[in-house]
Amino acid sequence: MTSSSNGGDGVHLEQSSELTIFNNPTFSGNLNPTLLTVASNKGNGVNALTSSHVLDDNFAAIQSTTNALAGLSADDGSSVAFGQTITITKVQTTVSGNNPDVRITFGSRLTYISNDSFGGVTCDATSLVRGPGAGVCPH
Repeated sequence: MTSSSNGGDGVHLEQSSELTIFNNPTFSGNLNPTLLTVASNKGNGVNALTSSHVLDDNFAAIQSTTNALAGLSADDGSSVAFGQTITITKVQTTVSGNNPDVRITFGSRLTYISNDSFGGVTCDATSLVRGPGAGVCPH
């Protein structure tokens, strides 16, 4: 799925909404990864608000580039999680060239693993971020 060149956010989730990006080639028969591409939007690439959740799991990835605001944003108790527990060839989330790349605020959470590529992550003191080199919020 591609969402690009919109006047606002590429993907906007509000009030306990869920977005799951998933594929298991063994069961689906689809040998290609599921891919969400959000690019060149005037707002955020993916914006999760008010206890909303984004799950990128198994043979799936997000490509978020050149959005005017954050590539991935989570606020007000929302979460963004990348569930691959092993590195899968050809499947890598990339978030770069946004302003900032990833923004986590007001009690929100980000979980990512080693094969994801983020240009930069910003978070406030109320947020939780875990993953390789995540550091302590705020940063």
